[in-house]
Amino acid sequence: MRPADEHLNPQEFEVLLFGAVDSGSSSNVDGVLREQAEQHLNGCAVCRSMAERYRDAEKILETLESGHKASKNKDQVLTRGPDCPADEAWFHLAAGLLQEDEAERNVKHAVTCDRCGPVLKEAMEDLTQEMTVEEQEAFSALHAPSSNWQAKLAGQLAEQSCGSTSVLKLAGPGRNRKRALLGWPLGWAWASGLVLAIIATWTGIRLTRTPDVNGLLAQAYTKSRTIEMRMPGAGYAPMQSERGSANRDLPAEFYRAEDIIKTQFASHPQDPAWLQAQARADLLQWRYDASLKELENALMLRPNDPGLLLDKAIALFERAQDAGPNASIDYGEAAEDLAEVLKKDPDNTVALFNRAILYERLNLPNEAVKDLERYLEKDQQGAWANDARQRLERLKKMIQAHDEALKDPLSGPAMFVRRMGEPGGMDQLNKRIEEYQELAIQEWLPLFFSPGVDQDARRTLLSALHALGATLSERHQDRWMNDILLSADTPERYQASLLLRKAVVLATSDAMGAYTTAGNAARLFQLAHNQAGFLR
Repeated sequence: MRPADEHLNPQEFEVLLFGAVDSGSSSNVDGVLREQAEQHLNGCAVCRSMAERYRDAEKILETLESGHKASKNKDQVLTRGPDCPADEAWFHLAAGLLQEDEAERNVKHAVTCDRCGPVLKEAMEDLTQEMTVEEQEAFSALHAPSSNWQAKLAGQLAEQSCGSTSVLKLAGPGRNRKRALLGWPLGWAWASGLVLAIIATWTGIRLTRTPDVNGLLAQAYTKSRTIEMRMPGAGYAPMQSERGSANRDLPAEFYRAEDIIKTQFASHPQDPAWLQAQARADLLQWRYDASLKELENALMLRPNDPGLLLDKAIALFERAQDAGPNASIDYGEAAEDLAEVLKKDPDNTVALFNRAILYERLNLPNEAVKDLERYLEKDQQGAWANDARQRLERLKKMIQAHDEALKDPLSGPAMFVRRMGEPGGMDQLNKRIEEYQELAIQEWLPLFFSPGVDQDARRTLLSALHALGATLSERHQDRWMNDILLSADTPERYQASLLLRKAVVLATSDAMGAYTTAGNAARLFQLAHNQAGFLR
């Protein structure tokens, strides 16, 4: 039985998609192994996506072979056309810093552009030259050819001078000629100068290329996951209790990526792609402040970029985990960033998964359920899908318990304090913590701030508000209630609390009225030097 996480290799893709079987390969490919490979392809979203890229590569190769691309004088100087990407985009592509769709779009452009094709060749050659001896040996061992025709072909390529012989002649007759291209390690291809053919088959070669920087960081995340939210491109792994830090050993992939980033980031400090790579490295170490600074700089250069917003949401989530008083603000901003991503791409599974986590932190379980249900419509198999199902089941049980609790009226201040002191009382009250917070804003705080309340009632209210604040802080990392109680007693504070109560009531029926009233409350809180009330 084939393990679910053992993806198809290039030879298996060739057999399943094109029927290309090498004469020296095992006959078992057409038997049990082929059946298992087909079953894996049918059930694996990653391999299905790669199969489509193989088919795209086939179409491009057909175009090349039919002479669709006209040759030009090699000494002719060509100017960049209106559709040509900036030259730096080709180096980003070579380093693996572009999003998948952008990389594929640029490669298809290079195939038909006499100016951009050589620029991409130069970028790829520069990348190859930067590989160390150890990396070359590891790459060769990892991607050694698995069939006789590949070994023979590699030897032929090594003897060719750059561009001296057509790759389509070297590869053999008919379809096998094109199929051969898909299995080559990247280093052999560029060393032989076979630029256009390799550009044409870039999307197929991605299976056998050297890992890019973001790929290395994604592998490090998977090997040592300390972030609950998903990192784009990373595989599933159970959470580890120990967080990343500068003093903690991280996987080798992290340090390899870090070395590349240090070199490139020093030369390109204002390049959004390298800013993002540095930000992701900081996220793995829980250096969220540095990551946020880098991502904000990148967003100034590339506004509303979905990839940058996904990473920014993770940075805000990390800060919320540590920040305490401003946790709800950071969770809310992160949710807004992911909403922006989902406007452009409603089926972005990473954004849906991560926003569900944020909604749960914001005590919005119904919204979290909607995101998880949408997620499972798009991703039904694999470890991430199983994780989403477990979260969904837990949230539905919590909502059901909450709905049942609604049948009982909320406790008043004195009863709230008494129930808090009972065994299991905090757990029971915590199920309706959002309602108690709203009750406190609408009734308890204005009464507590009122100059006319008697001292006994004030003491009871203060005990209830402190108990509520402790629960919000310990269970939900929300210190707002504690902070507002520390503010100075002023007339403005009382009037501001009345306006805040009115804004909360209006929010269910009059959004503009609530917005205007909340603005007036904010100004009064500011006059009272009450930062917690102003932020609310």
